Amino acid sequence: MRTPLLALGVICLGACSAAPATPLVEPREKERASAEDSVTVTSESETERATDAVVRVPDAIDSAVEASSSAVRPSEPEPPPQPTTLDFDHLTTELATGDSGRIRAAQRVLRGAIARRTADGPIAALTLANWYALQEDHGDALALLDAGLRGAPADRGLRLARALILRDLGQWVAASQALRGLVVEDANDARSQAELASIEYILEDYESAATRMQRVLGPLVGDAWVVASKDNLRELQREIETTKRTGVRTAGVIELLARVRSSEDPGERRDALNALLQTPAARPRALRVALLHDDLAPRLQGIRALQATDPGHQSIVAAALRSQEAKVRATASRAAVRLELDPILMLRALYAEKDPYAFRCLHDSLRETVGPEVDLPLGAEESAEQRRKTQHAWRQLWNR
Repeated sequence: MRTPLLALGVICLGACSAAPATPLVEPREKERASAEDSVTVTSESETERATDAVVRVPDAIDSAVEASSSAVRPSEPEPPPQPTTLDFDHLTTELATGDSGRIRAAQRVLRGAIARRTADGPIAALTLANWYALQEDHGDALALLDAGLRGAPADRGLRLARALILRDLGQWVAASQALRGLVVEDANDARSQAELASIEYILEDYESAATRMQRVLGPLVGDAWVVASKDNLRELQREIETTKRTGVRTAGVIELLARVRSSEDPGERRDALNALLQTPAARPRALRVALLHDDLAPRLQGIRALQATDPGHQSIVAAALRSQEAKVRATASRAAVRLELDPILMLRALYAEKDPYAFRCLHDSLRETVGPEVDLPLGAEESAEQRRKTQHAWRQLWNR
C-alpha cells in the first residue's frame, strides 16, 4: 500500500511529521457548548485528556499559514483588523506541553484573537484548529476555521485547511468543491491543484486528476511546495496513470483513515484499521485515530494491536487502565501482560476496580505475571466483599 500525497499530517500535511503524539484511550468529552460559541468564550472548560498525553503539533503551520498571510481580501469595505502580534512559536509550544492549564491558557489567547478578528486571527484559527485535528476532534477544528473565515472570508489558508479537514472526514465531494473554488480563483495554486487531484482520484475522475498532476509537475514544478513534496507528487501521478490503464484502484492512507473515522460499517472500519496498522508509515497515525475514536470498537482494536515497538505503548496502556469504561480497562490488562509491562500498573488498577468483569481480567493478568499465589474462585468477582479480600491478598503478597 502506498503512502499517498500528504497522507500523514493533519492541516499542515506533507511538511508535518506523521503521528507525533502519544494518544489517549478515551472518547472525547462532549461537554462543549455549540462549536461556534466556543470560539468567543474564554473561560469554558476544556477537555482534560491532555493530562495523560504528550501532545505536540508540527513546528509550523505549513503553506496554509503562508497562504493566509497573502490572502486576497473581499472587495466590500470591512473594518480594519485590530493590530496585534502573537508569539505563535510560544503558543504552539504551550499547546504541546500536555499540561491542561497551560493548554487552556494558550487556547484562550488564540480564541481571543479569532473572536476579536485581529490581524493574527487567521493564523490563530489555523494553529488551534490544527491542535484540535491532532486530537481527532474535527468538529471543533471546523468550527474554529469557520470562525476565522467570518473575520477573513477570503483567506486562502483557512479555506484550504477547511477543505483538508473535510477530506480527512471522508467528505470527498464537499472537499473537492472547496478546493475547486480555490483553483478557479488561482490556477497556479499548486498545492490546491494537487490536493484536488488526489481527491478526484478517490472519486475515480482519473482524467481530471491526471491533467491536474501534469500541470503541477509541469508548469508549476518550480513552486516551493511542489519541490518539497515532489516524491509524493510523482508517486501520486504514477498511481493515477496506472489506474487509468488498468482500471484497478487501491485505497491509500488518507482514504483508509477517513473510513476509520467516519464509516458507519463496523466491518469496513475494522478492515481499514487493520490495513493501516500493517503499514509502517501509517501505523502511528492509525493508532492515534483508533485510540481517540468516539466508538469503543476502534479503541479496543487499537489496544489489542499495540506492540512493544510502538512509541509510548506503556503510557497508552497506563491511560487505558484508568479509562472510565470497564471493557477498555479489561483489554488493557491483557495488553500489559502481552507487552511485559510492570505489574504495578495492573495492581494499582485492581485496587481501584469495582467492575466484576474488569476485576477478573486484572486478577488473572496479575496471576499470569506475578504468580498464582492469590486465588479468586470462579464467579467470586461478583461479590464486593470477595473483591476487597482479593485486593488485600494481593497487597500483602506485593509487600512481602
